[in-house]
Amino acid sequence: MDKLLIVDDDESILELLSESAKFLGYDAVPVGSATEAVGKMKSEAGGFPVILTDMMMPGINGLELLRRIKKEYPDTLVIMLTANVSKEMATRSLNEGAFAFLIKPVNEDEFKSTLHNAFEKHHQLQENKNS
Repeated sequence: MDKLLIVDDDESILELLSESAKFLGYDAVPVGSATEAVGKMKSEAGGFPVILTDMMMPGINGLELLRRIKKEYPDTLVIMLTANVSKEMATRSLNEGAFAFLIKPVNEDEFKSTLHNAFEKHHQLQENKNS
């Protein structure tokens, strides 16, 4: 089962996204902050192939988390999530290595498709690495 780390400081959104991901067949692990996410990444054997993170969080924001993940876990794909989308923010996160950008409230079909595409890409990267 594909492991997915979900990071959002809004408990209700975190629960909704986690339940939706589990319903789609993913092993979703919800955490409420970027600090918790960093800890989970370090403690989880094999890490997480895909991370879904909110952009706007207290403390370490989503963009800073993206930078840390890409530096320490370059094979991990990061999907950014925000309610306050700006073209500049979307472009910046994609330029910094984000796989995709989702806008709250998340469209169910877009959520499903984006997760599927991220895991497919991760599997392809791993196959290419191992061949």
